[in-house]
Amino acid sequence: PTPEDEGEAIASYTDIRKDYDGFELSADEGEIFYDEIVTAFGSNGIGKTTFAKMLAGVEEPTSGEVDEEVTIAYKPQYIVTDFEGSVSDFLYMNAPSYGSKIFESEIMTPFGLNDMLDKPVKGLSGGELQRLAIASTLAADAEIYLFDEPTAFLDVEQRLIAARVIRKMIESRNAASLIVDHDIVFIDYISDRAMVFDGTPGLNGHASKPTDLRNAMNEFLGNLNITFRRDKETKRPRVNKLDSYKDREQKEKGEYYYLSD
Repeated sequence: PTPEDEGEAIASYTDIRKDYDGFELSADEGEIFYDEIVTAFGSNGIGKTTFAKMLAGVEEPTSGEVDEEVTIAYKPQYIVTDFEGSVSDFLYMNAPSYGSKIFESEIMTPFGLNDMLDKPVKGLSGGELQRLAIASTLAADAEIYLFDEPTAFLDVEQRLIAARVIRKMIESRNAASLIVDHDIVFIDYISDRAMVFDGTPGLNGHASKPTDLRNAMNEFLGNLNITFRRDKETKRPRVNKLDSYKDREQKEKGEYYYLSD
């Protein structure tokens, strides 16, 4: 559960809008607080990456304003692999804290980068490239760490490792993070608050302001007519079979995410 005391805002934005030829995105005004992780989820082609780019300063809003005084480290959805050199060369050029004891123990070791240092970046697998991109983003000195689909190409164990590393680095630096992703287990594990994106894929999208994860997930899953329960042993969210007793029970109570104890 999100603490009732939300604390001090590290960044804010007004109602913002981005218009393209054939697509438009609107987002309600919101704030991101110190030491918190906000996740953003919704259908494909609905503007999540566009919102992330506006927050990162890669795209300018058509209307509205984003706080530009905050420093942001940004991992894009698609990672360019045209770097000429090894993983070690890449880290030396793109990870400011590379070589420090903190980077070695808190980032390099958990992500298993030691075994990749001599590999050419162009020859890395999708999962290896993703781990390298997350690590180099976390190595930057920033106030907000923005990750667009960091779980892509990672297996379940690597996703949970990434969640732990991101959480630990955010809290130790008194920073914040916004994460765009599709993995419900990852989102459930790492989120303090969340944003829901809805609309018509490829035509228009709307982003809610950050709110508590339970309400955000109830809204999102309600739109999909899907319910989740908590596994009694692992405590992870699991999908209920459509029209099962548990599915009907939760829908009657308006609890699409899971029933509280």
